[in-house]
Amino acid sequence: SMQTMGRMRGRWESDENSLPFLSTMQTDSSQGSIQENESLRVWLSQNHMCHNVKARQKTYLNMAGLYDPNETQFITVPQHLEIEFLRRYANDQSAWFLAEYATTPLFPFFCDIDQTYTSQDDALDMLGVASSLSKVLRRLWDGSRQSNVIVVGTLEGKHDAKAGQFHLGCHLHCPNTLLTREEALKLRAHLIQELETKCEEGRKHNWE
Repeated sequence: SMQTMGRMRGRWESDENSLPFLSTMQTDSSQGSIQENESLRVWLSQNHMCHNVKARQKTYLNMAGLYDPNETQFITVPQHLEIEFLRRYANDQSAWFLAEYATTPLFPFFCDIDQTYTSQDDALDMLGVASSLSKVLRRLWDGSRQSNVIVVGTLEGKHDAKAGQFHLGCHLHCPNTLLTREEALKLRAHLIQELETKCEEGRKHNWE
């Protein structure tokens, strides 16, 4: 819901140690290098990608548009400009709050892993979770598909001294694992089973 999106945006924080991810795919050399004064916002507007039309196909939700009347709510990036969009996004210094729309019927598989705990000993090993996902993917595809797993987030929990809790969260993205909704739910079930049976310690967590 829009209220949920608003709460998510309110919790986002800037991290000066974060690094932008650039696509490993080759971009069209005819696009040339990005000049320092070039703006992603201007480029999007020039290519008519920003809009408020709910009926139009959308690739990104601009959460700033939910509160700022000067912002549009949606961004539609044509497939042939996707790599250029990512290249410009990675080089843009502005603050953007975008959520990607899932394409249909196939979309890249992803997981949102969150944990709240009181003792550091209970913290999840996020790289271990990613390793479990990779193992499940290899088993399901029987080695017939390439399945990369990208971990986005922090590997250490943030301490909330007032609540006496730690909060930890990561997103696991599988950019070349395209699934239907039914296949994604099946993969999720297999991942939960793998995490629950991986080790005795894993049974302390509610993976659902």
